[in-house]
Amino acid sequence: MIYQRYLYRNTELSASVHQAMEQGKLKKIGSRLYTKNLRDSPEVVVKRNWFNLLKDYYPDALIADRTALENKPAEDGSVFIISSKKRKTKLPGIVFNPRKGHPPLKSDRDFIEGIKLSSTARAYLENMKPSRARGGVARTLSDEEIEERLDKYLRQRGEKALNKLRDDCYEVAKVLDMEKEFKKLNDIIGSLFGTRDSNLVSDTAKARKEGVPYDPERIPIFTNLFSKLKETAPVLRSTSKISQKEKTNLSFFEAYFSNFIEGTEFEVSEAADIVFNNAIPMERPEDAHDILGTFRIVSNYDEMSRVPDDFEQFQQLLKKRHAMIMELRPEKKPGEV
Repeated sequence: MIYQRYLYRNTELSASVHQAMEQGKLKKIGSRLYTKNLRDSPEVVVKRNWFNLLKDYYPDALIADRTALENKPAEDGSVFIISSKKRKTKLPGIVFNPRKGHPPLKSDRDFIEGIKLSSTARAYLENMKPSRARGGVARTLSDEEIEERLDKYLRQRGEKALNKLRDDCYEVAKVLDMEKEFKKLNDIIGSLFGTRDSNLVSDTAKARKEGVPYDPERIPIFTNLFSKLKETAPVLRSTSKISQKEKTNLSFFEAYFSNFIEGTEFEVSEAADIVFNNAIPMERPEDAHDILGTFRIVSNYDEMSRVPDDFEQFQQLLKKRHAMIMELRPEKKPGEV
């Protein structure tokens, strides 16, 4: 059998494989497993083709447990599957770990080369079963890892999507008789929403439960930015000599990118039409006003040159500008916070 022009599994081709080995055209990398790739290491070749090999060794494989959530082999090369075959298969850089389990459901997904992959709902339920590492990584993720993933899911997709996932888990749990696992998962999700009070262990989940969620992926980014800025001497660039047209252009892009990085995205031409022609798109009036309000502030050089004398004046200045920008968003309490 050939994998990506490099990999052979020796079944009925013993004579031809042996001849190719003697001629230096093949390299053995495992039991009855050979490759034409004489350049890369066996680990590289196997990892590059692990899903092809999985289909060959375990034709009925359903990728499950932690592998179904991580969508890749674990750090130690472990791939966890459900299969009728019981024997573990060790290859350079990859270990296939089969277990018994319910065959694929209709909701389970097609993976590469016809392999099946547990649905997201099923994968979360499977990972609610505790497991221990025996000579490698554990078959399932830890409670901390699950909480971090659910918090990220909520952060990126919103409450509606996480509620949908919970509903899907409930339906799958009934089919697989995993009500116990669903209850544990439901307690975590409910605690993230603030409707339940389970004992969370991850820092991100605890923070969300307490009403102060944060994105942990931003911490190293901002830490690195802080370090780089601290190492870099500031360069003073005077704007006193630029023309009014140049000031207007500068203010426009300051307002444009200030909103863009916050998620209010327009084409540059659309934003210019809003700022300079007062063209407010009917479908996005609030977003348009955000850009327009920001431009009105940053283009007012008298306003931008104001420097507060104390913290109280600083607060007043921020509230005033916040009220101008968020005028059409009452839910943001313009000028109040």
